[in-house]
Amino acid sequence: MLAKSLLLAYSLSLLAPPASPQGAPGSEDTTPPPEQTPPPEQTSPDVDDGGDPLEGLATPPHEEPKPPPSGAADVLPPPASATPPPGEDDDAASPAKVLSLQEAVEFAKVNRPRLRAVGHDVDALRTTVDQARADYYPQIDGSVQYVRATENGNTVSFHSVRGLSRVGGSRRAGVRGWDSFNNFLVGVALQQRIYDFGRTKGAVAQRKAEVLAAESARIAAEQQVEFEVTQAYYDVQAARMTVEVAEEVYATTQSIFELAKASQGAGLKPVSESSRARANIATAEVRLLRARGALEAARARFAGTIGDAQGHYEPAKFTGEVSPLPTEKDASAAALSQRPELAVLQARRAGLDATMLAVKGQQRPRFDAMAGVHSRGQIMPRPANEGSFQDFNVGVGVVMSIPIFQGFRVRKQKQEVEARMASVADAQDEVSQAVIVEVRQALAAARAADKASVAAQAGVEAAEIALTTLSARYSEGLARLVELTDAQSTYVAARLQRVDAEFDRLLARAALQLAMGETAAP
Repeated sequence: MLAKSLLLAYSLSLLAPPASPQGAPGSEDTTPPPEQTPPPEQTSPDVDDGGDPLEGLATPPHEEPKPPPSGAADVLPPPASATPPPGEDDDAASPAKVLSLQEAVEFAKVNRPRLRAVGHDVDALRTTVDQARADYYPQIDGSVQYVRATENGNTVSFHSVRGLSRVGGSRRAGVRGWDSFNNFLVGVALQQRIYDFGRTKGAVAQRKAEVLAAESARIAAEQQVEFEVTQAYYDVQAARMTVEVAEEVYATTQSIFELAKASQGAGLKPVSESSRARANIATAEVRLLRARGALEAARARFAGTIGDAQGHYEPAKFTGEVSPLPTEKDASAAALSQRPELAVLQARRAGLDATMLAVKGQQRPRFDAMAGVHSRGQIMPRPANEGSFQDFNVGVGVVMSIPIFQGFRVRKQKQEVEARMASVADAQDEVSQAVIVEVRQALAAARAADKASVAAQAGVEAAEIALTTLSARYSEGLARLVELTDAQSTYVAARLQRVDAEFDRLLARAALQLAMGETAAP
């Protein structure tokens, strides 16, 4: 009876219940249990983030595990002689730069090759606006010609043919038919568009609309990248909390093993109890190693998502704050006014309006001012009594070009533009309806995630009470180890479900903001 009383007192000292129920993911209670010196705290690699360093992310080899913040490890704190959890790989201890979500998004906008490529496309389109504006400015051309030719002229009329030299109307006296001479021309000509009934204006407006559409497409790409960064950011947060839960489970299984050994030594429990508890330690170790592996994989994905796959980055510590949900009416109105896909279609419609203006201008006259100066003559020895064959001329004038018949080309171009306008209008209607559906779905998912988070918290509290009760009953010899193990598994599952529910809640809000066309992090 004395041995049984001592064992009971020892067991109750190990099974002290927690001071408060488990809170939201990321909450910690580092107060050590009574009459127990806490092991050295685990810390993440040294980083300079301008704030508190991350705590409890890595367990270096041959060190005691960090006391759990709350939950099962508070119910069953590890004794001082407990075996420390397995350490992480050396790569996991590499120095990492801590980033807030906003810093990670800004980093990705600068470093993601996808966004840089989209930006170059926008820059290329901007140059087309100035190309279209070129018709507003004077066009100046210079010409220098040299022709060795005969001058056998006649009265035949013909159209100018490229490559054929122009010959005068008669041949000078004393010049034979096969005599050839050196001819030259040097001149400068200027042409200035005066008015073209909207051709140039429509071309410039069309190019501006194309730039606006490209800018909207770039915003859509940025929002998609921001959502990817947000998702990877929270994946690391969730994986980190999963590691914390796995570390608590590992410490708790060791405590159960110590309790089972003590019960076996007192003759209260069979040998199979301690053997099963030892096997549970191995299972907890596997869980912990897998959780740490998943954490490192999530960190690698996060680094790749922000545009530096070879870097080492760590999300800043989770604060647990979330933004309130908007109403369905406000969310739909924001989406219809902010979604870049709709802005792209609006820009395309504006471009088609400008194209129609330019097409209609082809059916109207065009006025151009012309001016030129040139010198022409022959390079040849001449008798002193002959005049100079070198002359200087200046000319200024206005030319009106009148399109009379263009083979129905302009009419067909107008029909093409009208058909494209109808297509864009239908696309706007289709995308608007799809956006509203997406917003409604995202809002419903966010509301469900909020409710799931509350339910998951209630599950953690209920599982914690069950685990505390079974622990006390086991210490009194009223419960079997399998019952205690089942209670522990239920508690662990509830904790993991709580982590998933909390980060599903955050990701649901990020998806809602993406559906609304917003870029701010939740």
